[in-house]
Amino acid sequence: TYVENTGPYYKPWSWYAGIGAADLANAVSANNLRVTVLKGFDAGGGQILFAAVLLFNSGKDAKPSWYYTDATTDQITSAQATNNARLTQVKAYVSGGKTHYAAVMVATAPSDAASWWYTDLPPAQITAQIAANNARLLDLEYIPSDGNYNAVMSACGAAGCPTWSWYTAQTQSQMQGLAPQNAGRIINNIAYAGCGGLCYSFVLVDNTLPSLDGSSPITSRVAPLLQAGGIDGVQGLYLKQVGGSVLANLEESFVYEPASSIKVLEHLYA
Repeated sequence: TYVENTGPYYKPWSWYAGIGAADLANAVSANNLRVTVLKGFDAGGGQILFAAVLLFNSGKDAKPSWYYTDATTDQITSAQATNNARLTQVKAYVSGGKTHYAAVMVATAPSDAASWWYTDLPPAQITAQIAANNARLLDLEYIPSDGNYNAVMSACGAAGCPTWSWYTAQTQSQMQGLAPQNAGRIINNIAYAGCGGLCYSFVLVDNTLPSLDGSSPITSRVAPLLQAGGIDGVQGLYLKQVGGSVLANLEESFVYEPASSIKVLEHLYA
């Protein structure tokens, strides 16, 4: 999953694929990096390699952080307490018939929301924990051996969470349709065998335009009303200030037959 690395999204970063634990540690130390994503795999014969995404640990991105390349759930829990940290991701890999975990955590700041992490839960239980914790998903990983998931979630708090959603076992075309229909951008995506080829489980977060008055974005307020109307097909909207900027957009590039909705032009230009 990518975002355009410009403007407010810009961050100096790096990544590695197929790197050993020792080489990764050297890269982190030599370049003042911190790990944000870490996925281990057995490359054969018990050789464990990793795919990793890292940020330069400086400026506004500087945080005390820790990562673990081979840990049990008990060891992760202990490290979390010792470091006074919160998990940002937990990924499993199998080697020698045993499940190992790669985990990333950052120091807990006073302003940070409460967070929770779980391993090997079915979607129904994750849904129950989201409701019980009043939380949203930050990280999700599919477990091929049993169809369950590892998950990290964060509390929404009194102010509430941004609009978000998550889906499991979708085809690529379904995923590509659900993201714009929910006015969301994918922040976590897992592909695995199934669905006639590949299945995708993913997490979306609101990607709508901010409102002029600082209130909730128009798109995230109006879209649920359209989608709750029991109308089949694709729902969308587009609102642009005359001589100004776009204020709301949902599926604005979707080609459709306007039919009687074109009649509004009479009122706009009469």
